Amino acid sequence: MVMLWAVLMLSAMLFAQGATLAWATFRGENGKIAFASLQDQRRYWEIYVINPDGTDQKQLTVTPAHSRGPAWSHDGSKIAFYSDQSGDDEIYVMNADGSHQRRLTANAGADWAPSWSPDGSKIVFASDRDGSLEIYVMNADGTNQKRLTVTGVDNRDADWQPLASYETTIPAAGLPSSDIYPLSAAVLSASIGGLALTYYLFISKRKTLREIRMSIGVGKEPSKEEYRKETEKAVVTITESDGACSFLVEVPGASATKLKQEIRVDRRTKDTLVKKYEMTAVLANYLSLSRDGLNPPKPQLLTLDLDAQLRELGDFCYRLLIPRGVSDYLQAREGLTHLWFEIDEGLLDIPWELMYHQGEFLCIKYAIGRRLLTEEQHATRNPRQVEHGKMRILLIGNPSEDLPQSQREIDILYARMHEIPGIEVVRRVGSEMDKQGFLKALSAGFDVVHYAGHASFQAQEPDRSSLTFKDCSCYAYEIGQFLQTPPSIVFVNACSSAREGATPVIKYETAIPSLARTFLYSGVRAYVGSMWSVHDASAAEFATHFYRCLISGYTIGDAIRSARKQIYQREAGSVAWSSFVLYGDPESRLIRPRGRE
Repeated sequence: MVMLWAVLMLSAMLFAQGATLAWATFRGENGKIAFASLQDQRRYWEIYVINPDGTDQKQLTVTPAHSRGPAWSHDGSKIAFYSDQSGDDEIYVMNADGSHQRRLTANAGADWAPSWSPDGSKIVFASDRDGSLEIYVMNADGTNQKRLTVTGVDNRDADWQPLASYETTIPAAGLPSSDIYPLSAAVLSASIGGLALTYYLFISKRKTLREIRMSIGVGKEPSKEEYRKETEKAVVTITESDGACSFLVEVPGASATKLKQEIRVDRRTKDTLVKKYEMTAVLANYLSLSRDGLNPPKPQLLTLDLDAQLRELGDFCYRLLIPRGVSDYLQAREGLTHLWFEIDEGLLDIPWELMYHQGEFLCIKYAIGRRLLTEEQHATRNPRQVEHGKMRILLIGNPSEDLPQSQREIDILYARMHEIPGIEVVRRVGSEMDKQGFLKALSAGFDVVHYAGHASFQAQEPDRSSLTFKDCSCYAYEIGQFLQTPPSIVFVNACSSAREGATPVIKYETAIPSLARTFLYSGVRAYVGSMWSVHDASAAEFATHFYRCLISGYTIGDAIRSARKQIYQREAGSVAWSSFVLYGDPESRLIRPRGRE
């Protein structure tokens, strides 16, 4: 209360003098206020100190540059601030009287809003050095700078609070209170899309940065409740012949029998449903771009309830295509967690994952994967086997150099993965990866290849569907020629990267009906792609959450399911969660969890 009164009084006095005030900070009872101000019609913001009663005002900085954001150390001996003396904003520190000013950060980005830890040993601040505005921490002398948040969107205004105010967060961090420094829990507040986020940073006596917890919003850690060590999978085989769909359902190891059911399907009705799903996806993408100012708004679209449309379509599809016996069988197995659809290639365009029954989408209730049933004899190669304790991941982002959100996606993933023991991560963004480099990398011994960029789907010539690089396009029929030792997992985070086309009329060795099949025919164990167009930001969020789960020991199917739920529950009206599909066994894992209970 004393602090608020003093700052208000200071504001009134300075405004009366024609000054502009911002970034005032209070040192303590009967201490001085530090503030930044434009006074005496100066061109630059400068740092001042003043007593709470308005007396003894002193200017501390005198430079041909802006100096702002003063922050007292808790003992009142130093002030941290940021200034553009070097050309861009960097963090500086000085003594309480303005002497011994020195720069702590030096990088191509801008650094803002410093805040001292209670013991004065560290400074937390915001920086956009890696693209988006993220929270960093460093020692008070500027050494050991580390990034704390990895969200790909703006985070700012971090502050420290006493540990006693947040005692309930200690068990969540998994640390006994005896292992934590007194008064050394940082509460990092940020603003993302209008949501207030809180990050809990615990300083351990054994390690500097022990754990970060995000309470809500983008970057949320995978929930322990969602992690499933024990799983049960049903294999559902769906074939088509003479206007009928046949279903075979089994739970491996559960019984010596399989359930067999058949249902008639009208081809025109099926095709109409698929087109309605595609139109819903087109509308959703248009609305997302309109919200970003990239498409002109259309008032007639603002009242659309796309979630309701998906529910209605999903319910109709379920009633139309799933035999009652199959439905009853799946509902009766209460412990069922995973579904593996083995699908005839003529039925791949049906979004089985989006069927809706008893108040839930199948892909939200279950972890779902697909398996292609085909007469083509392509899958003769064995994917690279991940060696115990060794894994190589290739991250490719924005190779066409016109999708900055894709590059941020790669930056986030790289920051998340590259310090994990046993994982080697190679990052290639923009012009660092061209067509030739990509094709060579496919057989360079990577276990996981992640591509974030443009893809082009060609319905009439699906083997000419392609990935886009700045120098030229890379076609499906070319990619297959370079997959002699394919990766285990390929994630193509691009519009329509999992869409299926008709089998090419002209038969030749490299004819491939889609990008997805290029990788599947080469023996890739798991392929993740998008059926339709997806808004860039949502696609990046989906991928980021997917990998967070995957490297935490989730099954691939559960990682997909968790990423879907992240967007489905948080982004009202967005249907980005619905576009992604997994080809591969949903029960397989990239990393075996250790010590999870």
